[in-house]
Amino acid sequence: MRSALAAVLIALAGPAAAQFGPGANGDAGFRERKAAAEDLLVNAQIAGAQDRYREDLKAAKEAYDRGEFELARRLFQPFADSDFAPAQYYLALMWEKGQGEPRDDAKAAVWLSRAAKAGYAPAQFNLGVAYLAGRGVAKDNRAGARWLRLAADQGLAPAQYDLGVLYENGQGVPRSAETAALWYARAAQPGHR
Repeated sequence: MRSALAAVLIALAGPAAAQFGPGANGDAGFRERKAAAEDLLVNAQIAGAQDRYREDLKAAKEAYDRGEFELARRLFQPFADSDFAPAQYYLALMWEKGQGEPRDDAKAAVWLSRAAKAGYAPAQFNLGVAYLAGRGVAKDNRAGARWLRLAADQGLAPAQYDLGVLYENGQGVPRSAETAALWYARAAQPGHR
């Protein structure tokens, strides 16, 4: 359930904000919308990859989208090993969701960490959520807030929203309704992914 402060701010912000909430920790619709935003980002990065790699990356993403996870893993793996953050992120998702292999939150956290350290906002967001939930890593609200902040600073609206929740509840950060309101407002701005 959304907090009262978040609900008021989202209501004031209008339809653009309605796509967010109640946070990444349990709303399946939120996860689907977040995944769609991440797909746009990954597709843009694949399009920007060097020509000789673009087709292989595109094939990996298409295999993932078709649910051919063993093939996707095989195609993403060399790029992930070469520190291409979107490929690392997709390997993390497959481990996290048990796609093509049994679910392994620890392996997912390793790949998320690599992509997050490279500055990849979706990985920073997911790693922050993993720390908050203690999924694949030791539960650490401060670390979770730190990773969410990095993703939020890059304009990732779900991270901004969740950071607002953390400030509102004093979870991993000092409790501050004012700071929470600022993050909720940023998340509700049109054009945020």
